[in-house]
Amino acid sequence: MRAEIAAIALTTVALSSLWIALSGYFNTLQLCLGAISVVFVVWLSARLDLLVNELRPSLLLGLPRYHAWLAWQVIKSNFQVAAIILAPRSRMRRTVLRMLVKQQTAVGIATYANSITLTPGTVTLDAEGDELIVHVLGRKRDANVLGMEMHDRIARIEGSL
Repeated sequence: MRAEIAAIALTTVALSSLWIALSGYFNTLQLCLGAISVVFVVWLSARLDLLVNELRPSLLLGLPRYHAWLAWQVIKSNFQVAAIILAPRSRMRRTVLRMLVKQQTAVGIATYANSITLTPGTVTLDAEGDELIVHVLGRKRDANVLGMEMHDRIARIEGSL
């Protein structure tokens, strides 16, 4: 019970901070809507047993650094995809990869799959068990390198590596 209360408090603070940082409005209506949204998400997460079983403080605390790294990867991938598309001779090598995941939680797997999809030139087609099926626009080697670095960073945050 104590762990659940701590998880609820940490999640409430994290979501409230995110709401305030992203909205930028401090009028009564916006703050009330934010509070209602935070309460609803925390309640729903508690009902789905995500707070104690899935969401770990290390995940919440490690995500800002990971998101900064991911933003840089998205920027770099945009230029790589543009170079592939604008090249006089097409260097496009479309392929589908099967990538094994070692994340222990559904949140970790979802973070990994969504990170792959956010990166231009790659799309997660399916997540089944301990494997992701990923469509890659560029070279297979580049996708594997980025995918494994992404995998390892998420696994480290999650505590499964």
